[in-house]
Amino acid sequence: MKKVNKFKEVPQTLSRVYPRVSVVVRTKDRPSLLREALQSIAEQTYPNIETIVVNDGGQDVEPVVRDFRGALAKMQYVQHGVNRGRPAAANTGIRKAEGEWICFLDDDDLYTPLAVEFLVTSAAEDLSRLVYGQVEARHYRSDGSPDPGRYTLLFAQPFDRELLLCCNYIPFNAIICHRSVFDAVGLLDETLPLFEDWDFLLRASERYEFKYIPELIAEYRTFYSSTISGNRFSQEHNVELQDRIWGRHWDKITPTVLRKYTDYLVHLNVAGMERQQYTFKDDLTGLKGQLESARHQVEKLSDELAERKRQIEDFQTAHRETEDLLQRVLGSVSWRITAPLRFIRTGLNEFSARGLAYRAARNLPLPITLRNQLRGFYYRHLVAKPSRLVVRANTACPLVSVLVPVYNHAGYLRRCISSILAQTYSNFEVVIIDDASPDPDVRDILDDYKDEPRCKVLYNSSNMGISETQNRGLIESQGMRIAFVDCDDFLGPEALETVISMWRPETRYAYSDRIYVNEQDEEVSRVSFSGLPREDYLREQLDGKMYMSHLKVIHRDVFAKVGLFDRRFDAAQDYDFLMRAAFHFPSSSFLHVPRFIYFHRWHEQQETVQRENKQQRAVELINAEIRKRMAIRDGSWDKMLTFLVLSYGKEDQTLQCIQSIKNTVKVPHEIILWDNGSRSETVNFLKRHLEPIEGVRVFYSKRNSGPAAGRMKALEHARGDYIVSLDNDIELREGWLEEIVVRAEEEPDIGAVCCRVAFPNGSLQFTGGKTRRQGLRLSMELYDQGKSMDDLSTLQRRECDWVPIGATLYKGDLPLKPGYPNVFEDIAVSFALKEKGKKVVNSPASFAIHHHIMFDHRRSRKETDYLAFRYDPRQMLQSVKSFYEHYGLIIDDAYVLSVNGLTGKGDDQILEAFRSLDT
Repeated sequence: MKKVNKFKEVPQTLSRVYPRVSVVVRTKDRPSLLREALQSIAEQTYPNIETIVVNDGGQDVEPVVRDFRGALAKMQYVQHGVNRGRPAAANTGIRKAEGEWICFLDDDDLYTPLAVEFLVTSAAEDLSRLVYGQVEARHYRSDGSPDPGRYTLLFAQPFDRELLLCCNYIPFNAIICHRSVFDAVGLLDETLPLFEDWDFLLRASERYEFKYIPELIAEYRTFYSSTISGNRFSQEHNVELQDRIWGRHWDKITPTVLRKYTDYLVHLNVAGMERQQYTFKDDLTGLKGQLESARHQVEKLSDELAERKRQIEDFQTAHRETEDLLQRVLGSVSWRITAPLRFIRTGLNEFSARGLAYRAARNLPLPITLRNQLRGFYYRHLVAKPSRLVVRANTACPLVSVLVPVYNHAGYLRRCISSILAQTYSNFEVVIIDDASPDPDVRDILDDYKDEPRCKVLYNSSNMGISETQNRGLIESQGMRIAFVDCDDFLGPEALETVISMWRPETRYAYSDRIYVNEQDEEVSRVSFSGLPREDYLREQLDGKMYMSHLKVIHRDVFAKVGLFDRRFDAAQDYDFLMRAAFHFPSSSFLHVPRFIYFHRWHEQQETVQRENKQQRAVELINAEIRKRMAIRDGSWDKMLTFLVLSYGKEDQTLQCIQSIKNTVKVPHEIILWDNGSRSETVNFLKRHLEPIEGVRVFYSKRNSGPAAGRMKALEHARGDYIVSLDNDIELREGWLEEIVVRAEEEPDIGAVCCRVAFPNGSLQFTGGKTRRQGLRLSMELYDQGKSMDDLSTLQRRECDWVPIGATLYKGDLPLKPGYPNVFEDIAVSFALKEKGKKVVNSPASFAIHHHIMFDHRRSRKETDYLAFRYDPRQMLQSVKSFYEHYGLIIDDAYVLSVNGLTGKGDDQILEAFRSLDT
């Protein structure tokens, strides 16, 4: 028979005397035990209790909860769709809690009737924020009966901060926490499937003095199905998790602390056996002997620990001495005198195998198969890793880069930077970028931080705006997690630590609550996002209310996927980036940190106040572009695309290219495949495997008329509003189309947009093209060639001089010109568009892989016809001649000139070679 709480509804006057207590009950697949736990809550003498039952992906227990609706004054029931783990279940309860105080009771534990009353009353006596009492641990058999073979333990240890470093002597069902404790130290670490309560208590102990009361609060029951007794985790896993926690506090665990830990273990076990109803003196004597032996082992380990720490101190001293010596050497006269010799040696290093491969592949008239092998060698060895990104491999304490864009606000700047440097989190860097502030005091303040080892101070030579300034900071940063702080705001001391402690493996974008302060740092108001929906971040943001801000911490992967900040939206660049991230990443990637850890300042000079109208216009355009992306993704966009794909051999790659189109394109489209005179086996493959694909039309030419002429013939059959030209060894990646179309429609005079294209090894082939002109000579170059695709500098949006034709969208007009049999038709098209007043640009968030023949020796041997035609010297020179006839410029390509015997020749001699082509 359940005992009904005598206060079913708590009167308003009574709630002021009895503050509400929220009891979080975690449960999974133990309905009968849950019933007993809820009964123990119903029997509490304390009147104002809210019960929150969190079912962590187990069987439905709502009928059990429903039975207690009358016995418990206020109840909430939360069902996790899948098992998310103990800490996640506790965090759900904390977020849902409405009480001023929060305590925890798992479904297999019980409260004593006076438990909550004891805890709240004791806390009120001296305004303590965390109070705990005694817990009796009892063991039960699988049938629910007490186990007489195992003794009962009483956890009744007064607070000892040092002892807590070694073991958790405070069961979680023994405590009551004021909700401000969670605001200050963060929620439970969801990466810890075990010991999450110990980790939380350790973090809390760094800020609070715990209050211990000698009253029995709860019974901790262990069953065969319990977390530890049931062997849910292996002993190795338990040790690994314990080591993770010890590792965070290793510098505080001294030999004295370890000896204290040993004494506690002896006391706990001896006291437990003495409390056992059936006391066996022999067993007790034997256990005492074992524990005494363990004590000696711990003391020996303590001595070894002390010796290890002395060795580390000696190493640090030697390291400092080495650094001093290095500085003296670098500043010496002899070092400066020998500088020319070092320069010569560096120059000789350029003739390494890698450097020779590059020069040979680029300049020498070698057989094309060998040339491709040398180029492949060069690219495979040029970028095996990101070219400039340095990541500190520390998953427990990852490097966080804090970006601070600066423009004036000298009066608040020092407060901002100091708050970052004062973080309790240890592994961070601060990247400060001054956007040419006219206030001279800014430079004086930033000069004070130029020697701070954790600070990198950068100066823009001219005012670039907030987006470009933040982008420069991103490119200069090294962390995998990047935080943003405005120069007139500041952080709470635990801000970074709180975010990282709550970071989940799937998290890519974290944001916090904020506090508004005035010019004197006085709190004005608070904004919490706890009550807002988080089921579909993209659709929930479309009303323009950007609640995912302050403090923003974003994984580097997000920028690599969606691009950098867009300077078009300098009034709302954060909102634009958020919307692009929400479009490309699932809602599970976003994390709300329900803590007031960011202080946002309101003052008269604030940029956002002065530019409100511009911001509103920007938000409207951002939302329009997001809706366009959504329409493209779901197939409701109102334009049709034509894909032009040329085939010449490489039939399996052609199929892969077509499949990548079908996998990434939902809007109305057609695929025109023009086979440029392939052999019969390739033609048979296309007929068998590609013609049956819906939307694919295949045309066969009896001879190879070249890429430009082939595209011109294929274009005659095009019906689309936009043309996408693809080489048949291109593989498109998810999300490319949405970004390239939005980029193309930013301005009416954009005529062509190219993808960011990488080779299979991760080195970039191009993000667009540029040219250099000297007299009649025109040199062609590729942006970002050879850089890693992980390098954020390759994500910059550019207006290009030309764009390669093999992975490019054209807005209706693809002005191909005759006379380009095998190369340079793409630069001719770009110049033709520019003659019409059109721009050619890149779309860095549109990503494609180029499976170039140089990465496949087997294919290089097989595709001899393709290589012979593609790199025929006379045909290449004909393309150079055609470009000169159209635009009056000679394409200065080292390889084309070398294979035609024109290396080092003057303009007149090259023009004479053009005339010889007509004979």
